[in-house]
Amino acid sequence: QPAGEGTSLEDIPYQFRLHTSAFCQKIKSTQNERCVQCDLRHVPQLAMQKYRPFVNRCHAGASEIIIPLIIRDHLVALGYLGQFRETARQPTELPLYSAKRVKEAMAVGVLLQRFFLYEVEHAIIVQADHHYRHTQIFRFLRRNIKEDPRLKELADDLGISISRAGHLVKEVTGQTFVELKMQLRM
Repeated sequence: QPAGEGTSLEDIPYQFRLHTSAFCQKIKSTQNERCVQCDLRHVPQLAMQKYRPFVNRCHAGASEIIIPLIIRDHLVALGYLGQFRETARQPTELPLYSAKRVKEAMAVGVLLQRFFLYEVEHAIIVQADHHYRHTQIFRFLRRNIKEDPRLKELADDLGISISRAGHLVKEVTGQTFVELKMQLRM
């Protein structure tokens, strides 16, 4: 996300970013290649098949809820909720979750997936809209720069209020309407 909007990766403590839990660190010390296989090949393949959050048991026996973020048939991110065990046969250093608790965690996974997909898709739409508006503004100015156009004329051309046109120019170009005209004249 753009700076100042929401949480960035740097805001998330390192131990929650890269499977650095005590359990994973212990396993990675002897089975790192299997962890890489699981995290970078197996889980993404399952995510592309399932599309929805699902419980996955890793090669070391830990259960995790995998939250795939898939946009236009492309896996853009994976979220992991876990690690836990569902049975007594799994590693005892992991907390034991009842079926009810797994179901509740899955519900949280679904909500997180919907939230993040909405945020990413909204950002894509906003970016596309900014690109479209940027094109409209520059097209208008190139067409009319010799007549020293006013902000009102741009607003009329875009079908928006003068106030909104001023804000839009600043938002999309980073410059005021007057600064933009001066730049184009040079």
